[in-house]
Amino acid sequence: MKNPANTKKHWIVLAAICLMVGSSIGLLVNANGVFYTPMSRDLNLLRGSVALHGTFLSLSTAFGSLTVPAVHERFGWKKTIFFGAFLGAIGTAFMAIATNAFWIYLFGIIRGIGSAYFSMVPMTMIVNQWFHEKNGLAIGFASGTSGIFGGLAAPILATIIESSGWRIAFIVKGLAVFALALPALLIPYAYRPKDEGLRPYGYKPEKDGDRKVRRPITMDTEGAKITFYAVMVVGLLNTMIVFINSHLPGHGEEVGLSLETASFTLSAVMLGNLLSKLSFGIISDKIGTVKTSLGMITLSTISLIMLIFSRDPLILIIGSFLFGAIFSVGGVALPLFSTEFFGPATGVKVYSRVNFIASVGGALSVSLVGYIYDFTGSYIPAFVMALIFNVVNVAAIFIAQRNQPVKNDS
Repeated sequence: MKNPANTKKHWIVLAAICLMVGSSIGLLVNANGVFYTPMSRDLNLLRGSVALHGTFLSLSTAFGSLTVPAVHERFGWKKTIFFGAFLGAIGTAFMAIATNAFWIYLFGIIRGIGSAYFSMVPMTMIVNQWFHEKNGLAIGFASGTSGIFGGLAAPILATIIESSGWRIAFIVKGLAVFALALPALLIPYAYRPKDEGLRPYGYKPEKDGDRKVRRPITMDTEGAKITFYAVMVVGLLNTMIVFINSHLPGHGEEVGLSLETASFTLSAVMLGNLLSKLSFGIISDKIGTVKTSLGMITLSTISLIMLIFSRDPLILIIGSFLFGAIFSVGGVALPLFSTEFFGPATGVKVYSRVNFIASVGGALSVSLVGYIYDFTGSYIPAFVMALIFNVVNVAAIFIAQRNQPVKNDS
């Protein structure tokens, strides 16, 4: 008899969710940078004015993510994903008709709202339903897919821009955003595996003697509130650290590297992003989310020290690669913390709020780091700021663990 907690269906569902995240984050969000220069030249706008599109996109994603659980409960998960994919695709394709900053920002808001409904929050909700064992691996793999598609899409879109222009490239990108989301919409599967006679992957029924009374976790206790605010701090500060990555090529040029060599720092950090997310899930399933998070924060701290004190090209590229480890804290640890500390039901609502504050941090960070450079003439103060944020995050993780309302048996 087939084991209902270990079937091909579990991995088919995960594959569909990976493509969904690759669409909503990797393609829709991460592949935006290649458009900034050609758009600014064609529309006679400052590059910063075009890049502000990303701030509007991130803020609208932040506010949209708060409503995902409620929309899901009211309309169902497939309608929620369809709404997000449709808005994301339409907003992306309509960028092709933008003629000034107003339209760029308006379509950025539409794209951001769409992204919220088929990215990190719905991904976490579905994976938590389908995976009990190897949950960290599943979330890490789904989150890491965004790096794969972002890395693949950028050179392809750049080629289309060179041959046909940025407007055609946006239309192609919009079509691709919707196409990648289709498996999550068309493959037949229930939101809860038990509705089709299955169990979450790795599920083991409890014996009568081991069965415990589990009550839904509420936010009413002091411990729950402290844990919630601590996780929120990690979400905000971690994302502000993450968005330093876009300035690494600028730092490379600042310390004397050629533009071509400096560009390798961004490639290195994206590779670190991907590998850290994949390895985080595997490691956290073995030693726990807290210890794995502390290890990734340690790697990023080492990377920041390398970036601050070295001018050697190889060390800067290695440091950029290690800096990619910080992506796994936001992409994998925060969803896992929400579920582990608050339980599956409350964890979904907690993560939607954590994702909100994290998106706000990302929206603010890019411009903040730019202003730090404008006022100081160096990116070093921004790296020092990131070191301080890492120290604060370590303390916040310990506080969250100590006060967590859900105690792990292990």
